[in-house]
Formats: sequence, C-alpha cells, structure tokens
Amino acid sequence: GDTTVDILVKRPGAETPFSITVEREEITVVTVFSEMLDDGLGYIKINSFDSNTANEFEEQYKALEQEGLHKGLVIDLRNNPGGWVGQAVEIAKKLIPEGEIVRLVESDGSVREIHYSSASRKPYPIVGLINEDSASSSELLAGALQDRGAALLVGQKTYGKAATQEPKFLSDGSAIMLTIANYYTPSGRNIDKHGIEPDFTVEMPEVLHYYRYFHPGELENDDYGPEVEILQKMLEQLGYRIEVSGYFDNQTVRYLGDFQVDAGLERTGVFDDQTWVELREVLDIAAREQDEQLNFTLELFEKPGLWNVMGGNN
Repeated sequence: GDTTVDILVKRPGAETPFSITVEREEITVVTVFSEMLDDGLGYIKINSFDSNTANEFEEQYKALEQEGLHKGLVIDLRNNPGGWVGQAVEIAKKLIPEGEIVRLVESDGSVREIHYSSASRKPYPIVGLINEDSASSSELLAGALQDRGAALLVGQKTYGKAATQEPKFLSDGSAIMLTIANYYTPSGRNIDKHGIEPDFTVEMPEVLHYYRYFHPGELENDDYGPEVEILQKMLEQLGYRIEVSGYFDNQTVRYLGDFQVDAGLERTGVFDDQTWVELREVLDIAAREQDEQLNFTLELFEKPGLWNVMGGNN
C-alpha cells in the first residue's frame, strides 16, 4: 500500500492510449456469487476455492435462507479449477447430511484421513452443475453431494484431478513431485483420472463455453485458421446463417458486417478490437439465455416426484 504505479491503457476504438495512476493495495478476490433465481429458488456459483471461499459461501447461503430459500438450491461448480481442499470440505459440511464427505487414500490402499459432516438433511432439493473444467476440490464437493444423495448433478463429466503430491528432495538439491494419495468419494470412487459423471448429461454449445478465452487480434478477408473458424461458430451461435469453414471468405465479411450493424458499429467486415468487445457482450447475454444446463436444472425443480427417491426420502 501507499505506493503508486502509472498504467498506460489502450482501449478498443480509441486512437491514442491514456495514462492512469493506481495505488497499490492488497486485492481480495471474490470467489462466490449468489442470487435468487425464482421465488424460493437460490443459486450459488463457486468460481474457485480460495482461503476465504467457505466464509463467503456461508454469508451468501445465510442471506438466501433469510430471503426465503425453500424451493431448492443450485450449486454451480462449472469451470471451477479447484483450490483449497479444506475450503471445499467446510462447504460440504453445510450441505452434506451427517456422515462421510471424502477420504484421502494412499497408494498402498491405506486411509490417511476421512472428513465427516454432522449437518442435517436440507428440506429442499439441491442440484450441482458440473462440466469438463470442474476439477480437484470442485470434484470432491460434487462427488460427495452425489454419493450421499444430497444433490443431483447436471452437466458434463468433470476433469478428473484429485491427487495429493509432495516433494521428494534429491541429493543434488533438486526435487521431484510424487503423488502420494488420491481423494475418494464416500462410495469409494477414485476421482483422479476418472472424474464425476453427472446424473443428467446436458451439453453446452462449445462457443458459449470458451468464448471468454477468444483473443485473436485482427482478422480480415482471406485469413484462414482455427481463430476464423471459432469466429464463424460464434456468429452461427448468434443466429447468423454462416457456413463454418475456417476461411475468412466473402460470406464471413458479409455476416460479420451484419453483426457490426446490429451492434451499432460501422460495417467494415473486419474483426477488430471494437467488434471483439461488442461480440463479447452479446455472447455474455447468449451464454445466460442459452444456458441449457441451467435451463434443464430449472425444469428439474418443477418435477417433485423426482426428488422423493433421493437420499432415503421415498
């Protein structure tokens, strides 16, 4: 703190960069987001497991309960790469009914440690959202929710990373990392290299999954390659009747120009920084409106008979 740094910023559409002075200070990353989707239906997204994630979760979970959480709860673990295992365990203790959460099993089959919950079963259904980028601690939580009948899982099979490593130091001062144990779900499933299968497999359009990582720079007529193909798939996802070929041809110029006009930009048919900003904003909206995994989940909450067979509630 108390020191400053000058940053030069170039914004899309601006001719010249500008300078701003920023004071250095410690940044706390918020890892939990929540909202009430419907009357009594809560939603909590956990982006990663950081040192304060369990506290954030508890605060927002209590706030939802005070708002009248009663119809159900969605725990969104999609694109969550994991993080602190202890934080995932603390969250599990709030959601998993009394009993085992996860166990750490060494390579010889011996159990190093087991984590337990003492919570009571929730009086409403829970759905966990997972995908292929849910890894590590998020798989631990998802597996416990599924095995203990605390939640149904919707989405796609998770990444499959749940190994614990520790360094082994060598005589020359170097070291190697050895996998010494793996995390197992309460039913005895090894998460590592296997992942967690959802109860209901629901796919998301690829471009709505990865568009946030699309930073190709400028693309124009006669360019060719995977970045052009992704751009074409994005326009196709948004309803433009474009043929996906990977070649920036005349039809790509035309449909990109149509998008630019629809977005209030000048029709140039060239993919530049300003077009990228507008495309990102439109895809942000599309990702919410066309979130088939969440939409499927919302339909599940309208089928009360499905929940009667969960967790011994039949």
